[in-house]
Amino acid sequence: EPNFILKNQGKLFYISFLIYCVFLTIIVIFIKQKKGVPQNLRNKTQEKINLPHKKYLIWITLSALPSLMMLSFINHISQGVSPFPLLWLLPLSIYLISFTIAFRENIIGFKYWSLFGLFIILITSLVRTFEFLGYFQIYEQVIFYSLTLGITSIVSHHLLYKERPETERLTYFYLYISAGGALGGLLVGLVFPYLFKGLWEIEISLVAAMLIYYYGTKKLGDVSHVFAKLRTKSFLPAIIFSLSITQLIFLIKSYDKTIYVNRNFYGVVKVVEDEKLRYLYHGKTLHGSQNKSPERQFVPTTYYSNSSGAGLAFNLRRKEGEFPLRVGVIGLGVGTLASYCKENDEFVFYEINPEVVNAAKKYFSYLKNCPQANIVVGDARLSIEQRLGINKPFDILFLDAFSDDAIPIHLLTIEAFSEYINILNNDGLLAFHISNRNLDLAPVLKAASNQLNLSLILVDDLNTKKENDYVSSSIWGLLTKNKNYFIDIDQTKFKIIKESEIKKQVNWTDDYSNILEVLK
Repeated sequence: EPNFILKNQGKLFYISFLIYCVFLTIIVIFIKQKKGVPQNLRNKTQEKINLPHKKYLIWITLSALPSLMMLSFINHISQGVSPFPLLWLLPLSIYLISFTIAFRENIIGFKYWSLFGLFIILITSLVRTFEFLGYFQIYEQVIFYSLTLGITSIVSHHLLYKERPETERLTYFYLYISAGGALGGLLVGLVFPYLFKGLWEIEISLVAAMLIYYYGTKKLGDVSHVFAKLRTKSFLPAIIFSLSITQLIFLIKSYDKTIYVNRNFYGVVKVVEDEKLRYLYHGKTLHGSQNKSPERQFVPTTYYSNSSGAGLAFNLRRKEGEFPLRVGVIGLGVGTLASYCKENDEFVFYEINPEVVNAAKKYFSYLKNCPQANIVVGDARLSIEQRLGINKPFDILFLDAFSDDAIPIHLLTIEAFSEYINILNNDGLLAFHISNRNLDLAPVLKAASNQLNLSLILVDDLNTKKENDYVSSSIWGLLTKNKNYFIDIDQTKFKIIKESEIKKQVNWTDDYSNILEVLK
């Protein structure tokens, strides 16, 4: 892939698809030349065309669950890492391989698989709880979720195989398998986002998997005598009920102190408050907070304090003189950076998610501190390109879109950096908020700095232990053409990491990027 630009990849796919269509046409012509279905098989089909509705329901359910679980896991993992191909290719491969393993008469040790599967479900449920508390890295989550998906898919598909009809009904059988797989996709992609305001798909799929395992003990009979014995003693139903209640409690607890929650294509936006602060979460990531006290409501909190890279960026520009600043911000959050706004300053916020805009305006008041603030809803890269023709360069351009949600890689390519430089004045600053528990984006900044002949420093916030300031640890990358900016920084207030201390470079372009290069 690194050796093919996007345009050539498109051409290669186009040619390959044409070849596929040619061979498909040949197969269709070959089949049409056949005499048709033998008379004895046709008579059999006509005699026994009606099947119990329960049978259809079983086929659809057993085929829908693995599809539902696969897409739920991909959806969930993609909340923390940019959805690169390997991220969805691994679950998809597990899902497809499970058909190969499961569609046979005997599977070695299958009588223990359902028991093992239930154990994995229990572990995954605990992982979900502790993961919510931030104890698991992304690769650990992938391992647990992949194992759960693999076992559940094999058990479901083997039970599906056991439910197969006689040979002449296989057309209906495979048609309903396809319908079940499509149903799982429709539920995750279209139905659940409208039914639920949170990402409940994983919990639903885990509970459904428990019920499938229970159904499997009945279907397998003597083959699963170990599990059947558990079922007769009501031990298994008790486990399933307990785990289901645990999942429900986990979901309810995760919405404790929530005053607003909504979900759209971009994820779940949630506003939570306690006695002193109000917080905005997008997925699992904190996107800002505000003090509820009127005296401190415009004091910048979390990643944007006076001791952060954001505070340093404003200090460096204000040192040049008391003139109005023109500031661009990619990623609105709660609008905390508007707390730095002074009279006649002009702020432009770029935000792709309308729900974030609604929450920032309705539940937070930072934007009221800056009457000249303008919000542009849409993709920031496209909006920046439209601004290239306007003769209003920014003094500072903040990019705050990389905290933890699906990382917009197209905002970190060398072409994107060139566009940012073109809308800055000669002494302008680029400020990247790169705090991220899964990705180390400093090498990307270093590569861009070297290619565009910029100066780069990283700012690691030291002021995180002053509880009254409600400050979060943060790392910012500052880039500029003006090499004099970074000479006399007070390092008692700011921890500065020089460009030479960044060990490697990662060059991303619009044609190629690899998220694995920056995975921690």
